Amino acid sequence: MTEEWRSVVGYEGLYEVSSLGSVRTLGRRADNERGNRNGRQAVRGRLLSPSGPRYLRVTLTKDGLSKRLMVHQLVLETFVGLRPAGMVARHFPNRDVTDNRAANLRWGTPTENQADRVAHGTSGYGRGNPHRTPAETEAAIRRDYGSIEGRYTRGRMTQRTLAQKYGVSLACVNRILRGGQGCLS
Repeated sequence: MTEEWRSVVGYEGLYEVSSLGSVRTLGRRADNERGNRNGRQAVRGRLLSPSGPRYLRVTLTKDGLSKRLMVHQLVLETFVGLRPAGMVARHFPNRDVTDNRAANLRWGTPTENQADRVAHGTSGYGRGNPHRTPAETEAAIRRDYGSIEGRYTRGRMTQRTLAQKYGVSLACVNRILRGGQGCLS
């Protein structure tokens, strides 16, 4: 597949995005109050390094305002079109959220996106959750309730740590520790 570059929607003349998911800044002269005497400085064109804990993001600047934008949304808006109302970005056919090629991205309904997650086995309720259904997750939490409560009350684990370990929300752990009803069904 050949790489095709197009201007980022809303940032024409400043940034381009490729069909393979790369983002670059274009060489230009930009205003800079700390720059040389005439207040303009040369900006060299270069590839941007996306980063993020899960979805890759880049920072784009226009008229002195910086915005952190998700790469997959830039690719979709540039190569497919602006997001239709009620649609979300889908990584399909594979669920690799770092695969931002135009061929792997689609606009779809939230229902379609959830169906993809179930089909690919990535529909866990929280990161790192080994359980695939709410009933399995709740059963595991209830099974381990005594050990959770014991470790928490002795101050060895925070509620946030428990939520991450069991792949549930902080509110869910809080409800379980207070003896409340299940929070996943």
